[in-house]
Amino acid sequence: MDDGDDARSSSPSSGRSPVTVASARQNVAVGMQQGRAGGGGGRDDCWSEGATAALIEAWGERFLELSRGSLRQQHWREVAEVVNARDDYTRPQKTDAQCKNRVDTLKKKY
Repeated sequence: MDDGDDARSSSPSSGRSPVTVASARQNVAVGMQQGRAGGGGGRDDCWSEGATAALIEAWGERFLELSRGSLRQQHWREVAEVVNARDDYTRPQKTDAQCKNRVDTLKKKY
């Protein structure tokens, strides 16, 4: 019953209220920061739009040269070299395997 009496008095409830509100705001802020940093799936998207565009262009040229046939490892190395040679590319170098995986992923998505 003492808890009921405390809830009715104005001084204890006003003392608790700011702490609860501040705590709730901190939790929301922390949750928002974690959401941005996490990228949703725990992995950052390491392919920028420009790198993806360069990849599609380089892959497309070789794909057509091979009469729409599958690219071999040497072709994928060439594609990776083109992607990595971009002037504005500051991220880590892409490998032939990363390029192939990205094209495969794009084919599935679109």
